[in-house]
Amino acid sequence: MHVRIEMFCLPVSKLEQAVEWYGKLGYSKMDAGADKQSARVMVGKDQWIQLVSTKRQTNMNFFNDEGYEMFPCTIRTADVHGMHHRLAASGWDAGECIDECGYNFKAYDPDGNRLHLWGGFIGFEHPSADGIETVYIPVADLKSSSDWYIKYFGAVLQRPGEYNFHLLPSGQTIMLIEIKDGKRLKIEAELQKEQYGISLAVDDFNGMVQKLKDGGEQIAEVREDEQERLQTIIADPSGNVIRIAEDALSKGITFEEKALCL
Repeated sequence: MHVRIEMFCLPVSKLEQAVEWYGKLGYSKMDAGADKQSARVMVGKDQWIQLVSTKRQTNMNFFNDEGYEMFPCTIRTADVHGMHHRLAASGWDAGECIDECGYNFKAYDPDGNRLHLWGGFIGFEHPSADGIETVYIPVADLKSSSDWYIKYFGAVLQRPGEYNFHLLPSGQTIMLIEIKDGKRLKIEAELQKEQYGISLAVDDFNGMVQKLKDGGEQIAEVREDEQERLQTIIADPSGNVIRIAEDALSKGITFEEKALCL
């Protein structure tokens, strides 16, 4: 079964200000929620960040046990130098763009969400496409959480240790990090019922739902989303809230094409 990361949600207190900030990185708004409480900025082919309006300023960062502030996701971009220059030229603190496993920099959006922008490994003849490269997920127990992601999503454990680094069938990665402060990937949105932090797209939605049910997982109501795709909401063993959605690519139409028809 093919599984890929299609979306990461970030809480924002001022939606239009957030959209403008992500525009400085070169990410344009493709869609706004019907309730005007969310907006999507595309970061790759059929991959986006969902900006979700919240009542109070908060962010999706968390701290590992060494006290390092983790960014919730790494986004690969061929324009890492351009992004850094535009952000710094606007007067925003963009930090340093350094060559560490490929040029990269880390910056905070207006709500304090810490983003990691990465240009990919230098010297690769066929670099991967732009988009979400890695998501970082805080968990209460590393071993049981790792087993859960392997069981349901085919995530291959690449680097076991202090952090468990998993490779998805899509080539994207999930890094599980054991923490003690209890923070999880979920958003208390103003108007929407779903409180998920990450969305995974699967090419066999019904097969995935059956697999989860057979494993004894609690499945929320299965329904269609705005793209007329089947979706459901689940939680991992640590309480991180995840949306599972039918992959638009398996339906033969991209998100961008769908948006043009609306």
